[in-house]
Order: sequence, then C-alpha cells, then structure tokens
Amino acid sequence: MWGDSFGAALSVGFRDSWGDFTQLTASACPPLVGEEIHEPFEREHCLKINEIVSAKLAELRPNKVLLHAIWHFYPEKLGALARTVERIRAASPDSEIWVVGAPPFWDPNLLTLFLDRGLRLNKEGQYLTVANYERAAETNAALEAMAKALGVRYLDPLDRLCRGRECLATGSFRGVVEFTAWDYGHLTRAGAALLAEWIEEQMVDAAE
Repeated sequence: MWGDSFGAALSVGFRDSWGDFTQLTASACPPLVGEEIHEPFEREHCLKINEIVSAKLAELRPNKVLLHAIWHFYPEKLGALARTVERIRAASPDSEIWVVGAPPFWDPNLLTLFLDRGLRLNKEGQYLTVANYERAAETNAALEAMAKALGVRYLDPLDRLCRGRECLATGSFRGVVEFTAWDYGHLTRAGAALLAEWIEEQMVDAAE
C-alpha cells in the first residue's frame, strides 16, 4: 500500500488476510511522484518520501501495488499519477498496479452527523446521505479515466460503500458495531475490513 493517511487507514483491512503486506504511507503525502504538497496541509517532505517509497518498491518487487489517497484534496496534482505508474513499472515491472479511489467524505464527521440527527450507533448497515457526494464521485471518475489511459486497474470505493448519494455509515468489526469512518473519511477497522474484503474479491474476479 502506497498512500497518504487514507492509505494507512485502509491498510488495517488487509493485515489479517494478506500475510505478506507492506504499508508505505505518510500523512497528507499522496502517491504522486515529483510533487510537493502545500495544500490543504503543508508537507515539506512528501517529494522525498515518495522517492524513498519508489526505491523500496525496487527492493520488494511486490506482486501488487495499491495506490490510495483522499484524492480530491490534491486536484491540481493528479496528473502526476502518470509519473507514479511509470516509476512503479521501472522499479518493479511485474507488479500489478491498482488505483483505489477516494471513500465517502463526511462533513464534518459521522459522529456529529449522528448526534445532529438523533441516531444511535447500535446496528451495522445504517446509511446516511453524503451532502457533498459529488466531490469524491467526480474526482474518482477522473481517476478512473486516468487509470484506463495508463493501462492500470481501478477500483471505486463508492461502488461498495454507497448506493447513490447514501453511503454506509456503520459496520462491525469482530462483533463490535462501529462507524465506517472515525472522522471525515479515514476508515475505522470496520470500514477498512469491508472495503478490503471487496477489493480482494475484485482482484480475484479480475484474475479469472
């Protein structure tokens, strides 16, 4: 997994099922080679961090590389995805590359939305309308087009977590009901497990 803190959150869902799993993530540093990140957060070391990850890929030669971030935070930088794909192919030619789009964006966060609506965190499978659903959906559509042009796989988390503008707000992890995101979008253990299981299914289907 190469990504920002959203990639880190999703990684939790793979650790139990993938015995040999490496997480190479840094907060607010999307997997966009050659880019400095100054908005929405100042991250002066992202360019260097992504160079380190690139070098690590050449060492690891992983079977699959997943790229995941809160992509709509970096709209002016997305063209750098082409450089990232090129770098992966140079470092680890046999790796399958999978771009994973952004998950739902909850404004301000799920806890506040539940409190404002008088809802209870007492069962899994509850859906809520996402006010700014288009923000993630439009960016994910652009990412899908980029991935297709680059010849890499693409998966949209909204396909698993949403039904139209309504997205899954609660799930369960080891029998405990949880929100699917603990803030505006970072997945909880329950959310990560749900999405990781679906991603694994899509990978199996693609291999058949």
